[in-house]
Amino acid sequence: MTLAAMGLTLGLVLQGDGQPQVAQGRTPPRDQRAPPALGTSTITGLVVTDDVQARPLRRARVTVNGPALEIGRTVVTADDGTFTIGGLPAGSYTLSAAKEAYVTMAYGATRAGVVGAPLALAAGGTARVTMRVPRGAVISGTILDADGQPAQGISVSALRRRYVSGGIRYAPAGTPVLPTDDRGAYRIYGLPAGEYVVVARPGDVNGPNAMFSRPVRPMQRESAGRATTTYSPAGSP
Repeated sequence: MTLAAMGLTLGLVLQGDGQPQVAQGRTPPRDQRAPPALGTSTITGLVVTDDVQARPLRRARVTVNGPALEIGRTVVTADDGTFTIGGLPAGSYTLSAAKEAYVTMAYGATRAGVVGAPLALAAGGTARVTMRVPRGAVISGTILDADGQPAQGISVSALRRRYVSGGIRYAPAGTPVLPTDDRGAYRIYGLPAGEYVVVARPGDVNGPNAMFSRPVRPMQRESAGRATTTYSPAGSP
């Protein structure tokens, strides 16, 4: 007779004399939680550039979020810019599209950095969307030390200027950059149109010791400009 047929498990227990004895017990119950049910709704779409003559944007990351999902789902667009996200429960969702050197955009948003429009999905339904993603602007430059020599290993960031509740606020924008190279050069890309302050620090970009801070000219959306500047160290702003 096999033990498996009895539905029992055997364990070893030690009595007072230290000798092991066989003890019988029931098989512990398994996790009874049911896996989350897959939905029957689908989002299909196309991601294109925000140019006069739009073209498909390959390998862009499309992320969907919503109350019906425990975590967001991300897919990558095909060579023709298309994507499909299936198995979604009915509900309301938000979509965003992102790619290096481009500005992250939410579905239904008219500009970067604003909340997009919710996308309602019925059970078994399919939503078809098109998302336009603008190419980001670039700020590049050179950092010099007090002797006028290239400063290597300096962290540089771009802070976007905004008006919030009647006051001016600055928030990091663009793709995080590596420290300046041996030529003192830096490059920040993927910036939406706006007005920026460029900040350089000798260590962590979030640290308190800023070497300088100087405004950069506004960039218009129609022309993603490049502001190339060379700075010498100055006092903290």
